[in-house]
Amino acid sequence: VTIDNEAIVLVDLPTSMEIVEALLANKKVKRIYCHFYNEQSSYFEVAPTRENFKNVYGFFHKYPEVDLNKHKNAFIRTIGLPESTITHILDVFAELQFLFVNNGVITLNRNVEKKELEQSTIYITKQQQAKLEDQFIYSTYHQLKNWFDNILCSYKDA
Repeated sequence: VTIDNEAIVLVDLPTSMEIVEALLANKKVKRIYCHFYNEQSSYFEVAPTRENFKNVYGFFHKYPEVDLNKHKNAFIRTIGLPESTITHILDVFAELQFLFVNNGVITLNRNVEKKELEQSTIYITKQQQAKLEDQFIYSTYHQLKNWFDNILCSYKDA
């Protein structure tokens, strides 16, 4: 990010909209140049639904221990989702301690307390990442310009 009296240059995709809003606070700029480099986009990945999470959890109730070293391809075929989506679901479940992963062996935690998916930072971060990409990378020029104009105007009026 480079700021002077005339322009702001945004090179990387921000980690939150609040960062961009704070960056623009009380700035009087004529131009904003955006590149929004993003090394790993999650926008076009299949976003798992609650039903997908439920189905994967149900699979582990039926098969409480799965050795992915031996049965990874069969597991992926059975679940029927892309590997990256399944990995995301497993990461969320591991963070919430719904299951344990040890050297590629996944074991269901039968003594886990009920938790909401929104308690997982992995789950929330992935959702926020998709929203940021939608806002900053996949919006049209006019949508992006209007968003920046609204932010800049809100600070002028304050």
